[in-house]
Amino acid sequence: METNIKDPVNYPTVLKIATRAEKLLGLAKIHFVLDIQAVKADIDWERLLEADDFNFIHDMAGINKHLDHDTGELKDGFLPRFTKFNGGIKLTRLAEKNNY
Repeated sequence: METNIKDPVNYPTVLKIATRAEKLLGLAKIHFVLDIQAVKADIDWERLLEADDFNFIHDMAGINKHLDHDTGELKDGFLPRFTKFNGGIKLTRLAEKNNY
């Protein structure tokens, strides 16, 4: 089932992602909560939450670094590994190699 991360019902998922990001990246949880709510990229948040630390850090650090907070767009060509495309999932070669 697809998660609409902007729906208040899914706030527990937002908090789980933000808490994990806080532990791994050392920024306050609120930064990640706001980033998740602001980003316009179509990300599979459930799969991101289940990702290994390496891929999780890539996406959350990249979103934090490249997010334009005024528009919600990701700048500088950053593309999260768990971005959805055409109803499917965009996987990097590393993720495909590791059977994610």
